[in-house]
Amino acid sequence: MHIRVTKDRWFRRFGSVDPGVPTLVCFPHAGGSAGSYSDLAAEIVPALNVVAVQYPGHLERFDEPFNEDISAVGRHVATRLVNTESFPLLLFGHSMGGLVAFESARELAITGASVKALFLSACAPPQHESDEPRWSDATSEALARHLADLGGMPPPLLYDSGFVELLVSILRSDYRAIESYVIPRTPQLRVPITALYGRQDPTITRAEIEQWTEFSNQAITILEILSGHFYDEESLRQVAQAIRVAAL
Repeated sequence: MHIRVTKDRWFRRFGSVDPGVPTLVCFPHAGGSAGSYSDLAAEIVPALNVVAVQYPGHLERFDEPFNEDISAVGRHVATRLVNTESFPLLLFGHSMGGLVAFESARELAITGASVKALFLSACAPPQHESDEPRWSDATSEALARHLADLGGMPPPLLYDSGFVELLVSILRSDYRAIESYVIPRTPQLRVPITALYGRQDPTITRAEIEQWTEFSNQAITILEILSGHFYDEESLRQVAQAIRVAAL
């Protein structure tokens, strides 16, 4: 689906703007960009306005330094959403994007902005102890292979040295952000959370996903998708349907 740059470098928009419908805000995974939500947006527009966040240092924002503070990124996004987007909002974050979406929801709650739903996809609250390796310290080859194994990029691109070099610099920065993030023990959100995960995703378990119940005083829905870490076409239709229902 066609994506276009907005006046604010933080956002990319899919389709036109209808001020009469809510806005879905999408937060990319580690190493990802706003364009990764093109297929999901195609399933949702025009029922909702859809924008995606473009993080500093990613894609055409390559000339800006990375921001490795997830809380700070969440604050930046929330401040801009209050000034630019149609309310109510629905927030959707995949993997690392779930953490940024959660932080944005916290900041929006402080302003009193209306957040109708929070979708946390393939994302668990960070733990002080984890079996996951420190991917920020991994070799470039291991980092690129890790993303390819999860389905985040076509394996043939592993042999494109220029592409891998650029991707790894982004991935390493994003993983430093994930590994340094400590989730705040602040008052629970007053926002319904839908926590999604792929049944074949090797990076997360249902038990980890269920820990999000501690972070909202509203209903928590756990949605299991028949997929791996990234969603295929059929899985995206299931995700889009859950989003449309939440927007009603």
